[in-house]
Amino acid sequence: MNKSAARMFGAATLLVIVDQLIKFLVVTELKGKPAISLIGPLNADSDVSVLRFVFVSNTGAAFGLGSNFTLVISLIAIAVVIGLSKWMLKITDPIWMIAATLLFGGALGNLVDRVIREPQVLRGHVVDFISIGKFPVFNFADICISLAAVVMIYAALTKREPERLR
Repeated sequence: MNKSAARMFGAATLLVIVDQLIKFLVVTELKGKPAISLIGPLNADSDVSVLRFVFVSNTGAAFGLGSNFTLVISLIAIAVVIGLSKWMLKITDPIWMIAATLLFGGALGNLVDRVIREPQVLRGHVVDFISIGKFPVFNFADICISLAAVVMIYAALTKREPERLR
């Protein structure tokens, strides 16, 4: 494994550790308890907090879509993580390295939930906890995945090649 790939896997591992530590705290401190409002409603007519932390057990994919297909989503996540890990060995462009690291770390963070959390292996629920207004609740791993998408769009628009001959 080359140095760049080792750095990407190391950084992705750090992202997964941060994700799982945060989720551990969320489960410990928020499960079965009321949400913590960090920024309340902006006006008296609204009952929706701008930013709050709340425990949500997500059985589906993004925004809870596919909640009846947890096993299928888990298998797709495994395939994505395997495919990304193979691709990461070939990437030479620094911008694509950042994108792949964020995507790998986020995908693996949510996959860990699906493996270790209730109700059973590969059918586990992902812990979501960040609530912004009426937007669906999400987590740190989701932020990593979203940032990866932004970086990939930038890389594509600037016509950066992820791999080049060495």
